[in-house]
Amino acid sequence: MELLKSDTCAISIWVTWLCNLNCSYCYEKAYRNDDNMTIEYAVKVIIFIENHLKQMHANECYIQFHGGEPLLNIEVIKYIVDALRRNVEVKYMFSLTTNGTLINNDIIDYFSTVFSEISVSIDGDRFTHSQNRVFLDGESSFDIVIQNSINIANRMPIRVRMTITPDSVSLLSKNVIFLLSAGFDSIVPILDYYCDGWDNTSMMRFRTELDIIRKYMIENNIDLNKVAYISKRLMFRKLIKCNGGFQNLAINTNGDIYPCSFIVGDRDEIIGNASDGIDWECVSRYQCILEAFIEECKGCKLYDGCISKRCKFVNKRITGNYLLPSPIMCEMQKLQM
Repeated sequence: MELLKSDTCAISIWVTWLCNLNCSYCYEKAYRNDDNMTIEYAVKVIIFIENHLKQMHANECYIQFHGGEPLLNIEVIKYIVDALRRNVEVKYMFSLTTNGTLINNDIIDYFSTVFSEISVSIDGDRFTHSQNRVFLDGESSFDIVIQNSINIANRMPIRVRMTITPDSVSLLSKNVIFLLSAGFDSIVPILDYYCDGWDNTSMMRFRTELDIIRKYMIENNIDLNKVAYISKRLMFRKLIKCNGGFQNLAINTNGDIYPCSFIVGDRDEIIGNASDGIDWECVSRYQCILEAFIEECKGCKLYDGCISKRCKFVNKRITGNYLLPSPIMCEMQKLQM
């Protein structure tokens, strides 16, 4: 098949599956293992990325590091970053998603010079955060995470990711106000898509909480863009088709390549390996799936702008079927219109 050409590319890299927390809602537990990316595999990943970008004719690349807890393998992160930055023909932008427990001054010093953003998971105040985000011994991670996150915010952009469950949704406005008061200016509440406890009552409460947050921010002259879903409803826009396998890739600790970060760890979805490259026939088959119409969505006015239409891999991970949208994703889509 003909390789898509693009100026930009986005690649997610899993450097470890190890984690020092035991979050109750962790969706990665089904794939959790003790794998760490080694320097040997990191070298193969670097070579693959550089070759892939040349094939794509890309001059910009967004690299995001994932885990597990990626800072458990900080040396490999530094090795990959330092190696890629030597290629002056490509502009690399690095980011990382972390639970925030392992941050120290040396890490902040390094990240503030080469990373564009750090994403830290904080569910809100001490009570809410401690309900789910605990260490392996059951102790809360709140104190260390909130202090480390404030330290990051003083040096570089930080994105706070909140996971909202049916049990915590009624505390959403309280928790967002807490985070705003702590000085964070990029807060993203995300529903726990994998929880089957969402119903009409909890979704209505989510909408109500967003309204409370919006009112608070307006009354206190706070930029509504600091919190996702709070600004005026987004204009409807038709989404371009997914380019998973071309522009968007995810690479596992052992070099296995996936077309989407949502399905890393699912061996049925592998499209290649950093050692051997991408199986383009496999990518071509996926493109047919990604372009397929979802019959259940027939007649929906939001279809052309819906994430469930574009991101079939998200559907597969949540519902087990590429062509079966998640009800929670549908509700989140309606919130943005």
